[in-house]
Amino acid sequence: MKSVLLTPGGSGMAVTAIKALRKQEDVQTVATDINELSPGLHLADTGYLVPRFDDPDYMNAIFDIVHEESIDVVIPALDPILKRFARRRDEFHDRGSQVLISEIETLKITQDKWNTYQHLADSVSVPESWIQLENVPEGGEYFIKPREGSGSEDAYYASSRDELKFHFERVSDPIVQTHLPGKEYTIDCLTDSEGSLVACVPRLRKEITSGISTKVEVVHDSALITLAQVVAEELSFVGPFFIQAKIGSDGVPRVIEIGARTAGTMCGEFVTPSLQYLGILQLCDESVPEPAVHFGSQISRYWSEQYFDDDGFENVIQWSQ
Repeated sequence: MKSVLLTPGGSGMAVTAIKALRKQEDVQTVATDINELSPGLHLADTGYLVPRFDDPDYMNAIFDIVHEESIDVVIPALDPILKRFARRRDEFHDRGSQVLISEIETLKITQDKWNTYQHLADSVSVPESWIQLENVPEGGEYFIKPREGSGSEDAYYASSRDELKFHFERVSDPIVQTHLPGKEYTIDCLTDSEGSLVACVPRLRKEITSGISTKVEVVHDSALITLAQVVAEELSFVGPFFIQAKIGSDGVPRVIEIGARTAGTMCGEFVTPSLQYLGILQLCDESVPEPAVHFGSQISRYWSEQYFDDDGFENVIQWSQ
Protein backbone atom coordinates (compact mmCIF):
# COMPACT_ATOMS: atom_id res chain seq x y z
CA MET A 1 0.00 0.00 0.00
CA LYS A 2 1.33 3.44 -0.95
CA SER A 3 0.39 6.49 1.07
CA VAL A 4 0.15 9.71 -0.97
CA LEU A 5 -0.13 13.25 0.42
CA LEU A 6 -1.67 16.01 -1.72
CA THR A 7 -1.44 19.64 -0.68
CA PRO A 8 -3.48 21.80 -0.77
CA GLY A 9 -6.52 19.58 -1.10
CA GLY A 10 -8.74 22.38 -2.34
CA SER A 11 -6.91 23.02 -5.61
CA GLY A 12 -8.43 21.72 -8.83
CA MET A 13 -5.33 19.67 -9.63
CA ALA A 14 -5.44 18.01 -6.19
CA VAL A 15 -9.13 17.13 -6.49
CA THR A 16 -8.59 15.60 -9.95
CA ALA A 17 -5.58 13.63 -8.73
CA ILE A 18 -7.43 12.33 -5.65
CA LYS A 19 -10.32 11.16 -7.82
CA ALA A 20 -7.90 9.35 -10.12
CA LEU A 21 -5.92 7.76 -7.28
CA ARG A 22 -9.06 6.54 -5.49
CA LYS A 23 -9.46 4.03 -8.32
CA GLN A 24 -6.21 2.30 -7.31
CA GLU A 25 -6.60 -0.30 -4.56
CA ASP A 26 -2.98 0.05 -3.49
CA VAL A 27 -3.13 3.81 -2.76
CA GLN A 28 -4.24 5.63 0.38
CA THR A 29 -4.70 9.38 -0.03
CA VAL A 30 -4.10 12.11 2.54
CA ALA A 31 -4.93 15.76 1.86
CA THR A 32 -4.22 19.01 3.68
CA ASP A 33 -5.91 22.39 3.54
CA ILE A 34 -6.67 25.45 5.66
CA ASN A 35 -10.44 25.10 5.27
CA GLU A 36 -12.46 22.24 6.75
CA LEU A 37 -14.88 22.52 3.81
CA SER A 38 -12.13 21.95 1.25
CA PRO A 39 -13.38 19.20 -1.11
CA GLY A 40 -10.04 17.39 -1.15
CA LEU A 41 -10.11 16.83 2.60
CA HIS A 42 -13.30 14.81 2.22
CA LEU A 43 -12.49 13.06 -1.04
CA ALA A 44 -9.22 11.76 0.43
CA ASP A 45 -9.08 8.89 2.90
CA THR A 46 -7.73 11.28 5.56
CA GLY A 47 -7.66 15.07 5.78
CA TYR A 48 -5.61 17.48 7.86
CA LEU A 49 -6.22 21.12 8.65
CA VAL A 50 -2.89 22.94 8.46
CA PRO A 51 -1.62 26.57 8.43
CA ARG A 52 -1.59 28.62 5.23
CA PHE A 53 1.28 27.80 2.90
CA ASP A 54 2.85 31.22 3.59
CA ASP A 55 2.87 30.51 7.35
CA PRO A 56 6.27 29.44 8.77
CA ASP A 57 4.59 26.44 10.40
CA TYR A 58 3.16 25.10 7.13
CA MET A 59 6.20 22.97 6.27
CA ASN A 60 6.47 21.81 9.88
CA ALA A 61 2.90 20.55 9.60
CA ILE A 62 3.65 18.78 6.30
CA PHE A 63 6.71 17.07 7.76
CA ASP A 64 4.72 15.97 10.83
CA ILE A 65 2.00 14.48 8.61
CA VAL A 66 4.61 12.72 6.46
CA HIS A 67 5.86 11.05 9.64
CA GLU A 68 2.45 10.37 11.20
CA GLU A 69 0.93 8.87 8.04
CA SER A 70 4.12 7.18 6.75
CA ILE A 71 3.77 9.08 3.50
CA ASP A 72 5.54 7.53 0.50
CA VAL A 73 4.87 10.28 -2.06
CA VAL A 74 4.03 13.97 -1.70
CA ILE A 75 2.26 15.78 -4.55
CA PRO A 76 2.39 19.60 -4.23
CA ALA A 77 -0.68 20.84 -6.08
CA LEU A 78 -0.46 24.63 -6.32
CA ASP A 79 1.93 26.69 -8.45
CA PRO A 80 3.23 29.01 -5.67
CA ILE A 81 4.51 26.07 -3.57
CA LEU A 82 6.19 23.97 -6.27
CA LYS A 83 9.67 25.48 -5.96
CA ARG A 84 9.57 25.26 -2.17
CA PHE A 85 8.91 21.54 -2.29
CA ALA A 86 11.51 21.01 -5.00
CA ARG A 87 14.16 22.79 -2.92
CA ARG A 88 13.36 20.63 0.12
CA ARG A 89 13.27 17.34 -1.76
CA ASP A 90 16.22 15.98 0.23
CA GLU A 91 14.48 16.71 3.55
CA PHE A 92 11.51 14.64 2.42
CA HIS A 93 13.85 11.89 1.24
CA ASP A 94 15.48 11.83 4.68
CA ARG A 95 12.01 11.20 6.11
CA GLY A 96 11.39 8.29 3.75
CA SER A 97 9.20 10.22 1.30
CA GLN A 98 9.52 11.26 -2.35
CA VAL A 99 8.20 14.47 -3.92
CA LEU A 100 6.43 14.17 -7.26
CA ILE A 101 7.70 17.41 -8.76
CA SER A 102 10.38 18.35 -11.26
CA GLU A 103 13.79 19.73 -10.30
CA ILE A 104 14.13 23.40 -9.44
CA GLU A 105 16.00 24.14 -12.70
CA THR A 106 13.03 22.92 -14.74
CA LEU A 107 10.56 24.89 -12.62
CA LYS A 108 12.55 28.10 -13.12
CA ILE A 109 12.10 27.66 -16.86
CA THR A 110 8.50 26.50 -16.98
CA GLN A 111 7.07 28.91 -14.39
CA ASP A 112 8.40 31.95 -16.24
CA LYS A 113 6.98 32.30 -19.78
CA TRP A 114 9.94 34.43 -20.91
CA ASN A 115 12.38 31.78 -19.71
CA THR A 116 10.26 29.16 -21.49
CA TYR A 117 10.39 31.14 -24.72
CA GLN A 118 14.14 31.66 -24.54
CA HIS A 119 14.85 28.04 -23.69
CA LEU A 120 12.67 26.52 -26.42
CA ALA A 121 12.80 29.06 -29.26
CA ASP A 122 15.56 27.20 -31.13
CA SER A 123 13.99 23.75 -30.85
CA VAL A 124 10.19 24.02 -31.07
CA SER A 125 7.61 26.43 -32.46
CA VAL A 126 6.71 29.18 -30.00
CA PRO A 127 4.90 32.50 -30.45
CA GLU A 128 7.15 35.52 -30.86
CA SER A 129 7.51 37.09 -27.41
CA TRP A 130 8.74 40.36 -25.90
CA ILE A 131 9.14 41.77 -22.40
CA GLN A 132 9.91 45.37 -23.47
CA LEU A 133 7.07 47.31 -25.04
CA GLU A 134 9.32 49.30 -27.39
CA ASN A 135 10.49 46.06 -29.03
CA VAL A 136 6.98 44.92 -30.01
CA PRO A 137 6.39 45.51 -33.77
CA GLU A 138 3.62 47.86 -34.83
CA GLY A 139 0.42 46.66 -36.46
CA GLY A 140 0.04 43.18 -35.00
CA GLU A 141 -2.41 41.34 -32.76
CA TYR A 142 -1.01 40.41 -29.37
CA PHE A 143 -1.72 38.74 -26.07
CA ILE A 144 -0.45 40.26 -22.83
CA LYS A 145 -0.20 38.27 -19.59
CA PRO A 146 2.07 37.95 -16.54
CA ARG A 147 5.36 36.11 -17.03
CA GLU A 148 4.41 33.96 -14.04
CA GLY A 149 0.85 32.79 -13.49
CA SER A 150 -1.73 30.50 -15.00
CA GLY A 151 -5.31 30.59 -16.16
CA SER A 152 -6.82 33.74 -17.63
CA GLU A 153 -6.07 36.14 -14.77
CA ASP A 154 -4.59 39.40 -16.11
CA ALA A 155 -4.48 38.00 -19.66
CA TYR A 156 -5.61 40.40 -22.38
CA TYR A 157 -5.95 40.54 -26.16
CA ALA A 158 -4.78 43.70 -27.91
CA SER A 159 -5.42 44.62 -31.54
CA SER A 160 -4.05 48.17 -31.43
CA ARG A 161 -1.02 49.95 -30.03
CA ASP A 162 -3.17 51.87 -27.57
CA GLU A 163 -4.73 48.65 -26.21
CA LEU A 164 -1.31 47.04 -25.99
CA LYS A 165 0.15 49.97 -24.05
CA PHE A 166 -2.90 50.17 -21.77
CA HIS A 167 -2.69 46.52 -20.69
CA PHE A 168 1.11 46.38 -20.64
CA GLU A 169 1.24 49.15 -18.04
CA ARG A 170 -1.31 47.40 -15.81
CA VAL A 171 -0.13 43.79 -15.87
CA SER A 172 2.55 42.94 -13.32
CA ASP A 173 5.81 41.81 -14.97
CA PRO A 174 4.16 41.30 -18.37
CA ILE A 175 5.10 39.32 -21.44
CA VAL A 176 3.68 40.08 -24.89
CA GLN A 177 3.13 37.25 -27.34
CA THR A 178 1.90 37.13 -30.91
CA HIS A 179 -1.80 36.30 -30.95
CA LEU A 180 -2.48 32.78 -32.22
CA PRO A 181 -5.97 32.52 -33.79
CA GLY A 182 -6.34 28.73 -33.96
CA LYS A 183 -7.59 25.99 -31.67
CA GLU A 184 -6.03 25.46 -28.25
CA TYR A 185 -4.78 22.17 -26.85
CA THR A 186 -3.36 20.74 -23.65
CA ILE A 187 -0.94 17.83 -23.96
CA ASP A 188 -0.70 15.71 -20.80
CA CYS A 189 2.62 13.89 -20.63
CA LEU A 190 4.78 11.51 -18.63
CA THR A 191 8.37 10.59 -19.48
CA ASP A 192 10.75 7.84 -18.41
CA SER A 193 14.16 8.48 -16.83
CA GLU A 194 15.67 8.91 -20.31
CA GLY A 195 13.24 11.64 -21.32
CA SER A 196 11.18 9.48 -23.69
CA LEU A 197 7.42 9.81 -23.57
CA VAL A 198 5.70 7.06 -21.61
CA ALA A 199 2.32 8.65 -22.22
CA CYS A 200 1.12 11.55 -24.34
CA VAL A 201 -2.52 12.64 -24.20
CA PRO A 202 -3.37 15.60 -26.46
CA ARG A 203 -6.75 17.09 -25.69
CA LEU A 204 -8.65 19.78 -27.51
CA ARG A 205 -9.90 22.55 -25.23
CA LYS A 206 -13.37 22.82 -26.72
CA GLU A 207 -14.65 25.24 -24.09
CA ILE A 208 -12.67 27.35 -21.62
CA THR A 209 -14.08 29.24 -18.64
CA SER A 210 -11.79 31.62 -16.73
CA GLY A 211 -8.77 29.84 -18.16
CA ILE A 212 -10.01 26.39 -17.10
CA SER A 213 -11.00 23.68 -19.57
CA THR A 214 -14.64 22.75 -19.06
CA LYS A 215 -15.20 20.68 -22.21
CA VAL A 216 -12.37 18.68 -23.75
CA GLU A 217 -11.78 15.87 -26.22
CA VAL A 218 -8.77 13.54 -26.43
CA VAL A 219 -7.39 13.68 -29.97
CA HIS A 220 -4.69 11.73 -31.83
CA ASP A 221 -2.58 14.43 -33.46
CA SER A 222 0.91 13.49 -34.63
CA ALA A 223 2.10 17.12 -34.72
CA LEU A 224 1.16 17.62 -31.06
CA ILE A 225 2.78 14.33 -30.03
CA THR A 226 6.00 15.26 -31.86
CA LEU A 227 5.93 18.68 -30.18
CA ALA A 228 5.60 17.03 -26.78
CA GLN A 229 8.52 14.68 -27.45
CA VAL A 230 10.82 17.57 -28.36
CA VAL A 231 9.84 19.46 -25.20
CA ALA A 232 10.47 16.30 -23.15
CA GLU A 233 13.95 16.05 -24.65
CA GLU A 234 14.75 19.73 -24.00
CA LEU A 235 13.68 19.71 -20.34
CA SER A 236 13.99 17.20 -17.51
CA PHE A 237 10.68 16.32 -15.87
CA VAL A 238 9.74 14.30 -12.79
CA GLY A 239 6.18 13.02 -12.80
CA PRO A 240 3.29 14.22 -14.96
CA PHE A 241 3.50 17.54 -16.79
CA PHE A 242 1.47 19.33 -19.43
CA ILE A 243 2.02 21.58 -22.42
CA GLN A 244 -0.38 24.28 -23.57
CA ALA A 245 -0.27 24.74 -27.34
CA LYS A 246 -2.22 26.84 -29.79
CA ILE A 247 -2.44 26.77 -33.57
CA GLY A 248 -1.00 29.72 -35.46
CA SER A 249 -2.35 31.25 -38.65
CA ASP A 250 -0.01 28.94 -40.58
CA GLY A 251 -1.59 25.82 -39.03
CA VAL A 252 1.47 25.05 -36.89
CA PRO A 253 1.01 24.30 -33.14
CA ARG A 254 3.08 26.53 -30.89
CA VAL A 255 3.95 26.09 -27.21
CA ILE A 256 2.44 28.91 -25.16
CA GLU A 257 2.94 27.48 -21.65
CA ILE A 258 4.30 24.46 -19.79
CA GLY A 259 3.24 23.18 -16.39
CA ALA A 260 5.76 20.90 -14.71
CA ARG A 261 3.05 19.40 -12.53
CA THR A 262 -0.23 17.53 -12.66
CA ALA A 263 -3.10 19.44 -14.25
CA GLY A 264 -6.65 20.16 -13.19
CA THR A 265 -8.11 18.33 -16.20
CA MET A 266 -5.58 15.46 -16.15
CA CYS A 267 -8.44 13.03 -15.60
CA GLY A 268 -8.12 9.30 -15.04
CA GLU A 269 -10.83 8.72 -17.62
CA PHE A 270 -8.51 9.85 -20.45
CA VAL A 271 -5.71 7.38 -19.81
CA THR A 272 -5.55 4.24 -17.66
CA PRO A 273 -3.81 3.92 -15.33
CA SER A 274 -3.83 7.65 -14.62
CA LEU A 275 -0.68 9.68 -15.18
CA GLN A 276 -0.62 10.58 -11.49
CA TYR A 277 -0.55 6.89 -10.55
CA LEU A 278 2.09 6.07 -13.17
CA GLY A 279 4.25 8.90 -11.84
CA ILE A 280 3.96 7.49 -8.32
CA LEU A 281 5.03 4.04 -9.55
CA GLN A 282 8.05 5.60 -11.27
CA LEU A 283 9.06 7.48 -8.14
CA CYS A 284 8.76 4.30 -6.06
CA ASP A 285 10.93 2.37 -8.59
CA GLU A 286 8.09 0.01 -9.41
CA SER A 287 7.17 -1.46 -12.77
CA VAL A 288 5.17 0.98 -14.89
CA PRO A 289 2.50 -0.64 -17.08
CA GLU A 290 1.93 0.66 -20.59
CA PRO A 291 -0.96 3.13 -20.35
CA ALA A 292 -4.02 3.00 -22.59
CA VAL A 293 -4.98 6.39 -24.04
CA HIS A 294 -8.68 6.66 -24.82
CA PHE A 295 -8.64 8.75 -27.98
CA GLY A 296 -12.00 10.24 -28.87
CA SER A 297 -13.17 10.36 -25.25
CA GLN A 298 -14.68 13.64 -24.08
CA ILE A 299 -15.51 15.16 -20.76
CA SER A 300 -17.74 17.99 -19.60
CA ARG A 301 -16.90 19.54 -16.24
CA TYR A 302 -19.47 21.16 -13.98
CA TRP A 303 -19.94 22.43 -10.46
CA SER A 304 -20.73 19.77 -7.87
CA GLU A 305 -21.63 20.00 -4.20
CA GLN A 306 -20.61 18.09 -1.10
CA TYR A 307 -23.08 17.78 1.76
CA PHE A 308 -21.88 17.32 5.35
CA ASP A 309 -23.95 16.25 8.32
CA ASP A 310 -22.71 16.22 11.92
CA ASP A 311 -20.47 13.23 11.19
CA GLY A 312 -19.04 14.68 8.00
CA PHE A 313 -15.77 15.86 9.54
CA GLU A 314 -14.68 12.65 11.27
CA ASN A 315 -11.84 12.06 8.82
CA VAL A 316 -10.46 15.61 9.18
CA ILE A 317 -7.69 16.09 11.75
CA GLN A 318 -6.55 19.43 13.13
CA TRP A 319 -2.76 19.60 13.03
CA SER A 320 -1.08 21.05 16.10
CA GLN A 321 2.51 21.36 17.23
